[in-house]
Amino acid sequence: MEEKSQTPKVQNVFTNLMSSKTPPKEFFNLNKTSVPQNWDTAKKRISNNLEKFKTFYSSISLIFLFIFIVFNPSVVLLLGICGLCAYGNMYTPTIQGFECTKVVTNSATLGLFLLYIVVFPRTMTLILALVSLVSLGIVTHSVTLEEDEIQEDV
Repeated sequence: MEEKSQTPKVQNVFTNLMSSKTPPKEFFNLNKTSVPQNWDTAKKRISNNLEKFKTFYSSISLIFLFIFIVFNPSVVLLLGICGLCAYGNMYTPTIQGFECTKVVTNSATLGLFLLYIVVFPRTMTLILALVSLVSLGIVTHSVTLEEDEIQEDV
């Protein structure tokens, strides 16, 4: 019964993430970029633009991830470990009569992740570099893109 109630939540998250009413023209409009004058303006721009352009930011991140997977196929194992953790925390799987609680799932995930770090240390360094570069690009875009005056009134 619990599984049926969890599945729509996951589907709603992905549907919400990938639905966009913002045209790509606004995302790529470099004429509306400027450096914010103060910290409050920067925070406001970041929060508004992250929400407004979440589909574009997610798509860019996925493109970089797929390119990264092409050059480092061992990342598929890491994605599997992350999937194991997510599945184990959403549901309570039973393996040959043994019920895997969240503690068991998280412990197994941690052990597999540490083993992954030992076996593929260079890949972990590259993943951290990729995450840093993508995050830096997203934050830079979201802080420099000005908002429309009309949307502030709504």
